[in-house]
Amino acid sequence: MAGLQEGPLVTSGVYSATRNPQYLGFILVLAGWLVGWPTVLVVVFAPVLMLMYWRLCRTEERELLGLPGYGEYRARLPLLL
Repeated sequence: MAGLQEGPLVTSGVYSATRNPQYLGFILVLAGWLVGWPTVLVVVFAPVLMLMYWRLCRTEERELLGLPGYGEYRARLPLLL
């Protein structure tokens, strides 16, 4: 698992509400941008970026499945919301 740091699985703080708080925040910003400023570029690119970040979440999750305790953590919390 290249890129993963050694140490315990963090499940407290914002990670007690969602498994991917950074991606959730970015997707919520994109949704707000889409509602607040619906130009042609935003209407085209916001959904594309949302889909790309959702796919990135899924890819990273497959890499984390081997970590001790991650399966239980995954069963308790949603991927994003």
